[in-house]
Amino acid sequence: AFAFHGTEFFLTGNSANLQSAFFWSVIFGIFSLVMYFGKAWGGGDGALLTAVVALIPANPLGQNFLPFPLIYLVSVFSVGIFYSVFYMMWKINSSASVKKEFSADFKKVSLVSATTFLSAISFLTFALTQNIFLLAPALGFAFPLLDKMQKLSEKIFKKKIPTKYLKVDDMLGEDLPALKIKKLLRGLTEQEVKLIKKKMKFVVVADGVRFGPVFFFALVFSLLLQNYLFL
Repeated sequence: AFAFHGTEFFLTGNSANLQSAFFWSVIFGIFSLVMYFGKAWGGGDGALLTAVVALIPANPLGQNFLPFPLIYLVSVFSVGIFYSVFYMMWKINSSASVKKEFSADFKKVSLVSATTFLSAISFLTFALTQNIFLLAPALGFAFPLLDKMQKLSEKIFKKKIPTKYLKVDDMLGEDLPALKIKKLLRGLTEQEVKLIKKKMKFVVVADGVRFGPVFFFALVFSLLLQNYLFL
């Protein structure tokens, strides 16, 4: 990204994009580290977010009231909520016992079923009208569903395995205080795998929502709806 904007500066003499890329890279890099150590997402997610805003520090299709990186950040979280719902529903559907527990709320009128219905209606209305203000209820009504899915995530994303099957880049599902290894949203290193295999017979590993595609979808979302994302 910096090579690209550096070349642009060399050819045109305009350093605006180079300066903006540096500024937003620092801001989003700090934000990504906070999210990583807060166990909100993986290091790769933060790197992708920072890379996108460094490459596109300004809206290439026009000007907005808000800086484009901030609009993109809102898009990442907006798209990410719906992506997470669909991804977790797909994972839930692959487990008969978890699917049965999840479906119980939708066989009757409940908080989860009612708010999910309202979220779907709000989102469909937003898609038809492109009224950005409808995103707030669409996202807000989705939280009870996300909360239920989060509670079920222990059953669909974590499993206990013999350490002999543990591999580099596997992700821990629990802290290992005796080995001074904390559960973070990153893969295990080769040294950590060797230590765990030496000291333990079983370990809990975790999977998670594959969040990478969100950054592409959010970029498309931001560019297509640039005329409406003026907050």
